[in-house]
Parts: sequence; structure tokens; C-alpha cells
Amino acid sequence: KKNCELLIIVFNKDSQNKGFGSFLLKNSFTNYKDFFLKFEGVFVKTLKETPENINFYKKNNFILLQEIYNRVYLKLNF
Repeated sequence: KKNCELLIIVFNKDSQNKGFGSFLLKNSFTNYKDFFLKFEGVFVKTLKETPENINFYKKNNFILLQEIYNRVYLKLNF
């Protein structure tokens, strides 16, 4: 099986911490579950190594794989 990588999820400061990002992720994985199940893993790479970024993905069932050069690599835990 192949892997899938999610690109950046970005909201302006006024829209952060309101559940929009989690809503997008959860609905995408629910509505397109058959698509995502084709892959061995769904990965995301953050642009910054901040607790907010890491906690957002952990809250949405991603597990931390590694941190390299201020970037964090996470994998979705189905």
C-alpha cells in the first residue's frame, strides 16, 4: 500500500481554536473513509514545531513519529 500526505491546514488567528480544523479533518475522514483506507498511512508534516500544532494533530488521532529541523512528522492512527 502507498501512503498519503495531507498538506497544510491554515486558518487566520481569528478563526483558530474554534474547531474548524478538527471539523474539516473529521468530516474528510468520515466522508471519504473508503479513499483513505486504500493507504497504509496518512501523514502530515508541520511547518513549525509548536505545541499548538502538535496538540492539534494529536487531538485528531495523529501520533508523533519524529521531529527534524523544527518540523514534526505525524501519522494518523486509524
